Amino acid sequence: PDAVIHLASISPVAYSYDHPQEVFEVNTLGTINLAEACLREVPHFKHFLFAGTSEEYGNQTEFPIKENAELRPNSPYAVSKVAADKYLQYMRDAYDFPVTVLRPFNTYGRKDNVHFVVERIITQMLQGKTVKLGDPTPERDLLYIDDHVNAYLTCLGNEKAKGEVFNFCTGRSISIKELADLIAKLTGFKGEIMWNTIPARPLDIKKLVGSYEKAKRILGWEPKHTLEEGLKKTIDIWRNKLSVR
Repeated sequence: PDAVIHLASISPVAYSYDHPQEVFEVNTLGTINLAEACLREVPHFKHFLFAGTSEEYGNQTEFPIKENAELRPNSPYAVSKVAADKYLQYMRDAYDFPVTVLRPFNTYGRKDNVHFVVERIITQMLQGKTVKLGDPTPERDLLYIDDHVNAYLTCLGNEKAKGEVFNFCTGRSISIKELADLIAKLTGFKGEIMWNTIPARPLDIKKLVGSYEKAKRILGWEPKHTLEEGLKKTIDIWRNKLSVR
């Protein structure tokens, strides 16, 4: 191949606490093996796009978070991504390996996995169930999937992207409580929401909100969907999947 978009990983953060070795083998060693193969086995290899994560930043004190912020991973998942991220940057510096590290913030839409917060809330509300959630206070920067995909397409083969790290986000955060209230409004849900029914992470991130100024300045990328627009599309997708009218 001329280029690789490396998305393969074990991504649920909660899973990583109980399976750290498996997560490292896939997320870190898997990335190293793939990148080294591209470097050593593919003549004239052109571009390696790596799916990092906003989880690499951990708990920060200055917002919005920029790409040069200190990485403070606080889960096995985040540590595995930081290790892969740093190895790829070593390959860039040592061998001029053409890598771009993308750090998307929380992505939603078109997911089948209901363990992610947006999908968990939507599916429970559409089914008329009592909604069971964890801590209502953490804040997240939510990126709609179409904007996320466009980030990869914008980077792929772009000489300006090579060797760089980019945040892809909206620059705005919303608390889990506010998110649940908004989805309830959009779905017409009138039922009960129970908080703190899901075990908290050993080290949770209180706030994640990023700056996409670098991506806009260098690549011309910016998100096209507001949160409400993205949520409406995601709700429609799940209505069809669940046959809820």
